[in-house]
Amino acid sequence: MEIQVEFKFQGKDFFFKRSPCHLDRNYDDEGYAYFLEPIPGIEQGLFEINLLKDNMTLQEKGYTAIYNSTEQVSPDKIVSTVIKFV
Repeated sequence: MEIQVEFKFQGKDFFFKRSPCHLDRNYDDEGYAYFLEPIPGIEQGLFEINLLKDNMTLQEKGYTAIYNSTEQVSPDKIVSTVIKFV
């Protein structure tokens, strides 16, 4: 299985793929998991792609948090994200 995500940010379409085995955070006792991708053109910017869980199972639901700097603790923006498992 592969996770595919799509979303729009600043008028551009973004598409990322990731194996569930290579998520940046996926603890058994948390109701979400995520992976990080750099934002093109923003030196320390990150997309934090959050996947929600139900009964500790990943769901095709979530969102993308936008961080303009790795030093931030709160996102600048949250955007709707289409998540598919293929």
